[in-house]
Amino acid sequence: MDRIAIDQYGYSGLLLMKTAGARAFANIMACFSGVEPMVVLCGSGNNGGDGYVVAKCAQAIGLEVVVVQASQPKTRDAIQVCREFVDHGGSVITNDIEVVRSAGLIIDGLFGTGLNRAPSGCYADLIGAANQASCPVVALDIPSGLDNDTGFAFDPCIKASMTVTFIGQKFGLFTGQGKNCSGQIKFEDLNLPGDIQESVKHIARIIPSPELKKSPLKKRMADSHKGDYGNIIIAGGDNGMLGAPLLAGRAALRCGSGLVTVLSTERHLDMPALHCPELMSQCIENKTAFARLCEQCDVVVVGPGMGLSDWSKQIFDSLIELQKPMVIDADGLAFLAEAFGKQGAGKRDAGKRGAGKHRHWVLTPHPGEAAKLLGCSTADVQKDRIGAVKAIGEQFGGVCVLKGAGTLVADLSAAVGVCDRGNPGMASAGTGDVLAGIIGSLIGQNLDSGNLDLGKAAEAGVWLHATCADKISRQIGMASLLAGDIIDALPEVLSSMH
Repeated sequence: MDRIAIDQYGYSGLLLMKTAGARAFANIMACFSGVEPMVVLCGSGNNGGDGYVVAKCAQAIGLEVVVVQASQPKTRDAIQVCREFVDHGGSVITNDIEVVRSAGLIIDGLFGTGLNRAPSGCYADLIGAANQASCPVVALDIPSGLDNDTGFAFDPCIKASMTVTFIGQKFGLFTGQGKNCSGQIKFEDLNLPGDIQESVKHIARIIPSPELKKSPLKKRMADSHKGDYGNIIIAGGDNGMLGAPLLAGRAALRCGSGLVTVLSTERHLDMPALHCPELMSQCIENKTAFARLCEQCDVVVVGPGMGLSDWSKQIFDSLIELQKPMVIDADGLAFLAEAFGKQGAGKRDAGKRGAGKHRHWVLTPHPGEAAKLLGCSTADVQKDRIGAVKAIGEQFGGVCVLKGAGTLVADLSAAVGVCDRGNPGMASAGTGDVLAGIIGSLIGQNLDSGNLDLGKAAEAGVWLHATCADKISRQIGMASLLAGDIIDALPEVLSSMH
């Protein structure tokens, strides 16, 4: 987009650099006004040029500021703004680690977009010093050491308190390790025409906020009944793990489902009602009741607390053949990987392996489960989360929700969606079960619309889940967040939507 603005729209690269630096300085002053001394780390490229502009802005209002160069500027525009800073009395030194460590505020202008290897030499030394300094760090455009396209953080990588990014939002800031490194994200489009944004292919998009749209819940008519709002099976809860399907079931009910049945072991029959009277229960051992339940249900959520026992496998094998919309989570994904993934190829006959590409399911793996589906390592998944979520979608069909920092939703009919909400407090037992129940509920409530859109249900579910977690975390803190708290926040968040 930067290149298009200059080559096709006649913008001056130098003017864009000065505008970017000035906008970055305005954001810095809004959050860190008067924090001194300011140390600006500048590399040899245009990202370093942005840093010189920031330093000159600070100098102009009398702040104590010094530039620490990793190397001399090499691009024409960076050379120009460096000269202007020095000509106005600016201080430039080279690779002084002690100056960095004693900073009151550090500005990172070492590397911009396009980095594809770990920083080394003096660049690595400056990044290490910045991360060890006990002061805020602001990254210009993207934290130095972060892969712009994947969110993978090389070693070392700047850990920023805030990132001011320009012209286009960078995918790497919003997912995986990028969430750890970017801090608060401020976006400045530099007032470029919208045509420039639309002229390039976007690799992802922020999941649209339902605050700006109608509620994902089905409108309730005066003469409706519970059967109009989805009959959901939550299958799982082997002995000792009943809590998982209970959380998924409660979440589905709170999200508006009309009927929710926990399909668990014979030992657990009727126990769900003791914890939540609105939940029904059934077991696979009652063949007649099980067959009727499968026939009458609208959506199946399979996997929460299911375990990997013979009973678990029987449940999975019985439900996977149903031609019903499904949400497959947790241990259900382990069975799916074994049966239909690359490592499970040949274990089933060709007809059954065809079920491995079901059009009407949503898969909700965390990175470890995604690795099993793809036959790779968890590190491989985290190194390229967008590649992983697309690969799962292509191999298994339907929609894939890759959970984690910056949850991704891949529906092959649309660009990958990335959720910019959520917080580390969600790293707690049961939160994934709640998400599975919410998505299953949203699917079930919209089945009779004539247009089953699993992608929209998954995106709305991810957004609701993360928004509820953020709301509760602001009240009680992240460390105290429980999965059940997310369910309790659903009514208020849903009622605030139109």
